[in-house]
Amino acid sequence: SSDLVEIQGARSQQCAAIQSTGRLVLLGASMITTNAAETHGGGVCVLGGSAYFSGADLRFNHAAQGGGLYVADGAVAESSNGYITFNTTTGAGAGAYVAAGGQLTSSATGWVENAAAEDDPAGAGGAIYNAGAVTLYADVMTQNRAYAGGGIYNAGALTVTRSDIERNRAAAAGGGLHNAGTARFATSSLVSNEAADGAGFYSSAALAVVNATVADNRAAHSGNEVAGGDATITYSTV
Repeated sequence: SSDLVEIQGARSQQCAAIQSTGRLVLLGASMITTNAAETHGGGVCVLGGSAYFSGADLRFNHAAQGGGLYVADGAVAESSNGYITFNTTTGAGAGAYVAAGGQLTSSATGWVENAAAEDDPAGAGGAIYNAGAVTLYADVMTQNRAYAGGGIYNAGALTVTRSDIERNRAAAAGGGLHNAGTARFATSSLVSNEAADGAGFYSSAALAVVNATVADNRAAHSGNEVAGGDATITYSTV
């Protein structure tokens, strides 16, 4: 357990700044910044066990997967009242990459200006790429970008509640969210996102939208608000 940790400028093949396989706790204004890994986990790698971040700031980190945060199969991570910003990746999950079997819970966290490659189909999930299980509560996700899923690319299980996903951009599909897994989007807003298709949502799998606002999204080709055809929308403004 650590308060006021600052790690910057680390370089490695994987897990540049922090690699955790047990129990990791970062409290206070900890700063993990400008670290880079060749493969995965530019900022923090949770390869096993659990990790908890409260008030931590992961920014300007880079990796081929999981520029800011990488959560491996069997690992559990939780972020609250923090920032995951300005991270980059040449592959998927500029802010965070959650592998199949991994879990991430995020509350009151800002995901801002994370960038995956916009000119490469591998560039999925500007803020988050999820193949495991992700739960977001009271988060703000803005100005992230990717080839697909400017805000989130979901290939696992995703729940979003009382969160705002706005002004994200995808070169292809899913400006706010690209869903290829199972997703529930409730009591949240998806506003002013951009993409070629499905600027708000693009879904090719089970997506439930409940009591949400999906508005003012802009698609260059089709589906300003929703595209893909596998969304069930109830009690929502679209």
